Amino acid sequence: MKKLIMYICINLYTINNIHAMSKKLYNTFQRTKENIHLLNDRKYLKDYKILFIPGYFIGIIPKIMKSLRLPKIYIESFKDQKKYFQSLNIETEILKTHPLQTTQYNREIIAKYLQSSTKKIIAITHSKGSLELLDTLILYKKLHKKIKGWIAIQSPFKGTPLMDLAQDNSLSKGILGIIAKYFGGNKKTGASLTIPKRTAYLKKYQKQIKNIFKNIPTITLGTFLKPTYIPSPIDIYKKRISILNPIIILLEQHKNGDKNDGLVPLYSTYISPNTHMYLPNMDHAATNTDIPLFRSYGKKQRIILTRILIHTLLDTLSQIKLKSNKSRRKNEQNTKTRRTNVP
Repeated sequence: MKKLIMYICINLYTINNIHAMSKKLYNTFQRTKENIHLLNDRKYLKDYKILFIPGYFIGIIPKIMKSLRLPKIYIESFKDQKKYFQSLNIETEILKTHPLQTTQYNREIIAKYLQSSTKKIIAITHSKGSLELLDTLILYKKLHKKIKGWIAIQSPFKGTPLMDLAQDNSLSKGILGIIAKYFGGNKKTGASLTIPKRTAYLKKYQKQIKNIFKNIPTITLGTFLKPTYIPSPIDIYKKRISILNPIIILLEQHKNGDKNDGLVPLYSTYISPNTHMYLPNMDHAATNTDIPLFRSYGKKQRIILTRILIHTLLDTLSQIKLKSNKSRRKNEQNTKTRRTNVP
């Protein structure tokens, strides 16, 4: 019965509207989606550790609510996915980074964790967490072998116009700095997410980044939510409207704007077209947790999407391994032929 319910869930609208910039990746995702109810997570993931690295936005909400003495709501990125995988005795952890600290600060936390891991890691990162893992892998090349695969979700690799707007305004820039400092963060964190800063970063480390994406199988996932200009009572009742709707409209109309999830434009979420996919109808929180007033994706759907992404990644790993074995056998055959032909 449980498998039947999961099978029905994967046929819901959003997952069926996946778009991939690579036909090969699209086909792999579709094949995995159709067979996800048959795949044994415990069997395929027992040799790996799943490491979730959260981002900037979700992490600051509980801190702000506590400071304002608002009703306590337990919000943690990837908590449903963690609970699911742990129920299958699959080693899983949500890394405790500091959401308001700089990428350089958090990369040391990530590096220390990767160095201590005895298992190969499947890393699943969200938003700013993806930038922090990328920075870690650029600085610590020896840690590449620790990462078996990487799924980067809603990641502002190329920055976000929202931070450009915030940093261009002295009032909003000052408020962000005060919030960051108050919660033990760094006031420069917001500025590091602007488009000029991220563009300069990608240009500076272009070769290293290309090498990382070449050596570590990766999936980058972007999402967007269509703006609602005149919400109907039904939209509000069925939670189709996100509190980020005004920002979605703002970012679409920005000179560097695009379809977006309320914080990150779609074009910013990928580096390599061969690894990129995107989904509609999801705001910036939908992929990893439920937050009141945000677009709710649902616990079951979120877990299933994560499972599909992981098994798509594993399928990609199998294809790479098969290709490598074929290449090795061909080289061995050529070597044997040359030796035979030696007079």
